[in-house]
Amino acid sequence: MNPVCPKLYGLPKIHKTNVPIRPVVSFTDTPVARITVWLNSILKQLIKFNHNFSITNSSHLTKSIESLKLPFHFSMVSFDVSNLFPSIPPNEVIDLVSEHLVSTNLSDPQLTCIISLLRHCTHFKFQNKFYSQY
Repeated sequence: MNPVCPKLYGLPKIHKTNVPIRPVVSFTDTPVARITVWLNSILKQLIKFNHNFSITNSSHLTKSIESLKLPFHFSMVSFDVSNLFPSIPPNEVIDLVSEHLVSTNLSDPQLTCIISLLRHCTHFKFQNKFYSQY
């Protein structure tokens, strides 16, 4: 394996006016990819998140609403969120995760390690320069 640093690139949103660019950080073939998978599994075990109102895909949505009995005059509406992920400040997310982890039975070195790894996952490369999202 020849690991690389995560790279930032842009994808054109051809379905939108003026064809704006969607920034994407690629973790393919990076050590960070494995770290994020591991962190995800650890955080799921440590932080109990009740996701009763989350929809994973269109099939899940269909199954969730197929038995709903709505009055005739009701309408269902779907809203498109614009720039959801670029609008989430990574530093604030890491602070929130840290707050949640303090209430678990993690030792200080374990907590420090997890937070440090989360911060490492916010680094990327663009035009041969290294950046951090926080």
